Amino acid sequence: MPLRIVEPPLAARESLRRALDAFVEGPPGTGDLELGDLHGIYGLTVAELDAGLALDTARLLGWRCLARLRGQVVASAEVDADDTGLAHVDQGPLARSTAGSIEEMRARPEVEQGSFEIRLLRIPALYLVALWLKDLGGPGDLFEPLSPVGSTLEEGRLYSTDELTALIRRPVAAVIPSAGAAEAGSPAHTG
Repeated sequence: MPLRIVEPPLAARESLRRALDAFVEGPPGTGDLELGDLHGIYGLTVAELDAGLALDTARLLGWRCLARLRGQVVASAEVDADDTGLAHVDQGPLARSTAGSIEEMRARPEVEQGSFEIRLLRIPALYLVALWLKDLGGPGDLFEPLSPVGSTLEEGRLYSTDELTALIRRPVAAVIPSAGAAEAGSPAHTG
């Protein structure tokens, strides 16, 4: 299988399971909740990008999984990388967008012919969330921005590392005078 799911630590998997079980507790049939498509969440700040750090230097921020009930994605859950607790449960379009993107990736010829690890890339100050397919055989990483997509990127399009880097450098230049200070001082900042 060209898309590889990396197993997070046992404590993170257990936290994800507990969070989702509690989140959907109550309605009949929730015992059928399945966790899948586990993947790491990686992040960079615009200050790091401005300093010249490459996308592949993004830090592991946490672990994320998709939850399916009777075959349909109903939510995603995230825990911090150090498993200090639940960071987020999402029933919105990002969970469904991620699931759809993963399914589409599995059918793409460039993905079928390679070996990739599923990751999620976040650059909060640029409002960028992308499915990141980390090429396990070389430098051929692929990125697909997830909805909503900023004005410089196209939804559903795959970008190479070089293409994505070139496109996000312009917004980084526009944001950097204030973004570095805003990100560093924000209590909600996870990067």
